[in-house]
Amino acid sequence: MSSPGAEFGRHAAGYDSFATVQREAAEHLAEMIREQDLPPCPRLLDLGAGTGLLSLEILRRLPGAECQVADISGEMLAQACSQIPGASSFQADFDQPDFLGERRYHLIASSFALQWSRSPGDLAGYLCRCLLPGGLLALALPVRGTLAELREDLATAGGSFINEFPDPALLLGSLPGDLQVASSLKEHRVVFPGCREALRSITRIGAAARIPADTRIQADSRNSTGGIHTVRAGECSAGSGAGSRLTPGILRQLTEVIRRRNGPAGGSACTLVYRVLYLLARRQP
Repeated sequence: MSSPGAEFGRHAAGYDSFATVQREAAEHLAEMIREQDLPPCPRLLDLGAGTGLLSLEILRRLPGAECQVADISGEMLAQACSQIPGASSFQADFDQPDFLGERRYHLIASSFALQWSRSPGDLAGYLCRCLLPGGLLALALPVRGTLAELREDLATAGGSFINEFPDPALLLGSLPGDLQVASSLKEHRVVFPGCREALRSITRIGAAARIPADTRIQADSRNSTGGIHTVRAGECSAGSGAGSRLTPGILRQLTEVIRRRNGPAGGSACTLVYRVLYLLARRQP
């Protein structure tokens, strides 16, 4: 089985073309950060930086920030550093113990990355401990309820889904009690002409890096937002347990399910709904 970094890296070059929701989330989180009290030249870590969408948005608002990007994928980091002059980088698996070592920051920001941790709450707590006094943790991540309609429609059509998204209540409950915390939930919607285009958009933005080996089917591309991956033209895999395959027949059924849900006016258009948790947590000075 390929490493998680290799899986994410396979789509680094084309990631930005498909990252509609990720770009919206990065812009929204960066605007929230802009309104916070931070040093003129804060030491910034963008964790799970991907191609650097979030860093770029933050630097537009905080041009004096000293930016460091970290990701499990070397290819993603290369893309990020090519777009962010002066940024330093390091490759890291954020499920490894104490992966930041002695590094400390005024601002740790992460968008659409923590959902890939085996324990997002524990990771968020660890990141808080890596803040300098008065430092800020800023997160955006899809949580439970994301892609819920697609999950239901796939089940009705005879397919299934793999990945679960984090429970926001559990994540918030895992944070240290001495933080100043503000959070909100926001829905982001993207409409596609049909289910094939919607599934393709999911597969082209990364890797289902936490799927156990026995649920995988060899694929041409894998996702970073919901556990569906294209097997080859006309087939998708979206299994749980022993795994299942979205055959052309299931895709036709899925199209019919979506048409029934939409009614005559909506046709076969497929809307993906991402339920995103935005979190700011400040360490005491």
